[in-house]
Amino acid sequence: MDINREIQIIDRLRLRDEQFRQVWQLEESVRELLNGAALPFPPPPRLPSLQQRVRNDSGKAKPLPRPERPGPAAIPLRALQGNRENAYRVRYVFKGEEKESFQRDAEFLQTLQELTGESFRLLQIETVECRSAGEFQVIAELWRHNDV
Repeated sequence: MDINREIQIIDRLRLRDEQFRQVWQLEESVRELLNGAALPFPPPPRLPSLQQRVRNDSGKAKPLPRPERPGPAAIPLRALQGNRENAYRVRYVFKGEEKESFQRDAEFLQTLQELTGESFRLLQIETVECRSAGEFQVIAELWRHNDV
């Protein structure tokens, strides 16, 4: 192997290591935000380096197919409609205690479903009209967990 190719490989391995380190740091910062609670992160995609290669008759390894990243099924959300709906009401269980939150960001709600685990479980998402602090009217139920 020539020196230029070796340098490229070493540089890419260094970048790979930096990315793993960044993921670790991000997961640790999330744990700190949750006061040390373990968050069940979704498993990482299958890494090509962990897959076994099959050799063909010529002795060369066949290229691996690109793995697809499976994602969780999306919660069927829709945009808030008209002047009447101004937030999503989210009911969930966190550390055994039922809570509620009001959100306007639909993309954030899609990421919540990935957090489901021992410490967190999403229960219900509704659209609401918030009138003042603590006063709201439910307009529509968009999603409900099967157990609720």
